[in-house]
Amino acid sequence: MNSVTTDSSVALESTWMTPRQVATYLGVGIDTIYDACIAGGLKHVKLGHRTIRLRRTWVDAWAERRAEVHD
Repeated sequence: MNSVTTDSSVALESTWMTPRQVATYLGVGIDTIYDACIAGGLKHVKLGHRTIRLRRTWVDAWAERRAEVHD
């Protein structure tokens, strides 16, 4: 088993994610994630002055709320 992991593989396996992992998971820029957290739309936990974490279920729910149906 390979002990080296990438941000994307960790994002798929971990319940708690860093903003960078969330950005990779969703295929967006990290600024998009920080902006969503600041605006209050993306639920997150602040663990310190500069440390936040997000649950994958929160990220999925946020993305679903933002999804648009195109006919």
